[in-house]
Amino acid sequence: MASPFAARCADCDFYVPIDVFKGVCHINKKMVLTDDEPCEACEPVRKCKFCSNFSSTEENLGLCKGSAIAYPEMIARTCEMFHPKPVAFQAGLRSDSLAMTKPSSFSPAEAANS
Repeated sequence: MASPFAARCADCDFYVPIDVFKGVCHINKKMVLTDDEPCEACEPVRKCKFCSNFSSTEENLGLCKGSAIAYPEMIARTCEMFHPKPVAFQAGLRSDSLAMTKPSSFSPAEAANS
């Protein structure tokens, strides 16, 4: 079975979109394309497509808990019902990445000073 984690920068918590084609990586402070492969520091962002309550009904559309309409790319950062799917990660990502923790070396103050 294919991993629900699409290995692309747009699925990383550190990716900030500028437009539909590109964004900025907050880890390396560089411009990246939406579909670029993520770096080793990638942390999956909370999106409906990574939630165990999400079921796809058709391309780019699905249901949350079988009743509420949800989009796979919708950010679920504040969703209280978000439960990460078990995922076999690629590219060396940590197995606990969907726990939504930052890398142990991550420091918001350090990042702000960079």
